Amino acid sequence: MAFLAQISIFSRQNGSRHKTPLGAFDKILARPELIEMDGAGVKIMRMPRLNYMDQVRRTGLNFYDVAAGKRGKEGRPPDPLCQFEMRSWIKALEREFKENDVVEWLP
Repeated sequence: MAFLAQISIFSRQNGSRHKTPLGAFDKILARPELIEMDGAGVKIMRMPRLNYMDQVRRTGLNFYDVAAGKRGKEGRPPDPLCQFEMRSWIKALEREFKENDVVEWLP
């Protein structure tokens, strides 16, 4: 099986709330298909849970605009806690991209 510059990202957004962040995808990651992908050079990353995702969607903004506190489609910026969490989430995700040497793969 051949793969070219592929990243598999598992988001805790829809994962089980009864598992630890590291254990939420154990069953999936143990599947032979994923083990084969990992062996073929596919980068498997975990995306941190974003607690404010519903609020982010309602704004109609992209993640960077939410972090910057821009006004959404309702005419007001996201609340300060949402902005803070978004900045922290972006930093964590960018750090994960860097640690997995995939930054140059991204648009």
